[in-house]
Amino acid sequence: MRANILLASDKANKKHRTVAETAVAFSTSPTTIQNVRTAYANNGLQAAIQRKKRITPPVPPKITGDVEAHIVAMACGNPPKGYHRWSVRLIAEKCVELNYVESISHMTVSRILKKTNLSLTGKKVGVSLQSKMLPLLQPWRMSLPSIVGCTTRIYP
Repeated sequence: MRANILLASDKANKKHRTVAETAVAFSTSPTTIQNVRTAYANNGLQAAIQRKKRITPPVPPKITGDVEAHIVAMACGNPPKGYHRWSVRLIAEKCVELNYVESISHMTVSRILKKTNLSLTGKKVGVSLQSKMLPLLQPWRMSLPSIVGCTTRIYP
């Protein structure tokens, strides 16, 4: 698009367009047209056509792979005394307490655990719904007529 903007803005071209006409033709703002033209005038063709690549992201990631590994290991381990199981809020508080991060939201912990398919609500931590339902889905329990004509739930 930037190269086409420069071609449309070329005064040597018979189909020379103004900034406003070029903006309408390429469905962009006049400011974008002017920025491309200015970049070409100041820095040359390559600077106008190619965007500058960022060296670092605008905000460095707060949660690194090490922190994620600590969270997963914590969720798979035994909960602290006085608790039956880990909760995402409890894991978040423990991460701050152990100085893994300065602060972390319980929703961030939830997203990390969801990425790894861990479930804090199962009898065994990390057991997925599919593996819990596997014994219920034995071939002898379901026959083709019962599946095809079934209108009720198969699972007890």
